[in-house]
Amino acid sequence: MKNEQGESYTLYTPSGVPREAFAKIPMPRNTALFGPTFRGERVIRIGDVLQDPRYGKSAPHHGMPKGHLPVRSYLAVPVFSRSGEVLGGLFYGHSAPNIFTSESEATLRTLASQAGMAVDNANLYSTLHRELADQKRAQQSSQLLASIVESSDDAIISKDLNGIITSWNAGAQKLFGYTAAEAIGQPITIVFPAERLNEEEGILARIRRGERIDHYETIRQHKDGTRIDISLTASPIKDADGRIIGASKIARDIRERRQAEEALQEANEKLARANQELESRVSERTASLQQALSQMEEFSYSVSHDLRAPVRAMQGYARVLMEDFSAQLGQKGTDYLDRIMRSGVRMDRLIQEVLTFSRLARTEIELKPVSLEKLLPDIVHAYPQLQPPHAEIIIKHPLLMMHGHEPSLTQAISNLLNNAAKFVAPGVKPKIHLWTEQSGDRVRLWIEDNGIGIKPDYQARLFGLFQRIHGETIYEGTGIGLAIVRKAADRMGGKAGCVSDGVSGSKFWIELKAVQ
Repeated sequence: MKNEQGESYTLYTPSGVPREAFAKIPMPRNTALFGPTFRGERVIRIGDVLQDPRYGKSAPHHGMPKGHLPVRSYLAVPVFSRSGEVLGGLFYGHSAPNIFTSESEATLRTLASQAGMAVDNANLYSTLHRELADQKRAQQSSQLLASIVESSDDAIISKDLNGIITSWNAGAQKLFGYTAAEAIGQPITIVFPAERLNEEEGILARIRRGERIDHYETIRQHKDGTRIDISLTASPIKDADGRIIGASKIARDIRERRQAEEALQEANEKLARANQELESRVSERTASLQQALSQMEEFSYSVSHDLRAPVRAMQGYARVLMEDFSAQLGQKGTDYLDRIMRSGVRMDRLIQEVLTFSRLARTEIELKPVSLEKLLPDIVHAYPQLQPPHAEIIIKHPLLMMHGHEPSLTQAISNLLNNAAKFVAPGVKPKIHLWTEQSGDRVRLWIEDNGIGIKPDYQARLFGLFQRIHGETIYEGTGIGLAIVRKAADRMGGKAGCVSDGVSGSKFWIELKAVQ
């Protein structure tokens, strides 16, 4: 049997000798001796191959290949198909000369004809088997596709190029309300609202051009008249020759999505209105705050100038009286003047601390890393009462850094240190311990004293304005210092507090964000 190229031949079946006899011998090629057979030109019958002028003319063997069975008599007949195509040949050889006769040739011609019919029948059977297998696979694929189409929740519809419905699945019935029996054969426009009828012309025009339509959002109509928001995808349907004969459509109900989009849009509009209203309120509040700050600035100036002026005048006149008329006033008068002068000093200090509290409440502050290692010595150096021999300050190094506003932090720590030095029992030297500790992203500065302590009942109101625990005759003060500490901590995004058993001293703390 020959291959598609007509030159490489395959031994189909041998007879009279074992197949192994040809195992190491190449198959015949389209040579001078074999060519006429494979080209279907004629029957070749040779009495003695060795005497034939065509023998030994073809490279590379120029005769029989090494190991070939001896052949003297030779008879070859082409095998044809019904269509006249050469399928191969029947080749007979014998080791003796002049074996094959005209009767042998006639017999072989008959055999070749029967062999051709047998090969044709085998090929037909093989082709039929493949076609049946292909048909079965196509049928299975068609059934699977039909099952998928029928079970889909989406409406899957096909129509011809005139817009007539040719298939209608269960999803289409569920979406539009028509059964397959009601819909098939009807124009697709039965599901179009009146104002959307012109859409079908454009859809069909695009389908005829071979275009695909993806996710086209439109409105269709249920059998009961209900309008339905859908997303439509349409593709051309082609026949075996590639001609467009219709369209397949997939329609998906997007009413819930549309409702969600509308709800989201409504929510966004409400949010926008709320934001606008909030911005308006913020603008009004900002203007109001700016006005209040301006008024507070004026008030601060008034407090600083108008209130302190008469206090200073009172102090000045009292000092003059003390210096020039103390003899005439006597001891009692001198005591009264001393009280007036001390009250003036207290009043001046009170005004100063009120102004400090006011500035803390309204001043814009910028938080930066603050080194307590540098800040604490500077604060101690600024107050003689915190230095030896008046007090003992013990700092546990290293001190962690804080995020804060250095002027505000300086004011708060100064107030706590001066309180620690002031509120001790008579005759006791102040001893103050300072250290820091970190918890998460926060750093706490502790200030522990050996003072008189603060009873737990008083600690809740300790940081309020004008709160005093002890009478002024025992310990001087304005009642504003700790309020300034709390306000400073608040403005820096931190906290301040106190721990005391009311007997053995107190531990105050300021907590701010740590420097990473």
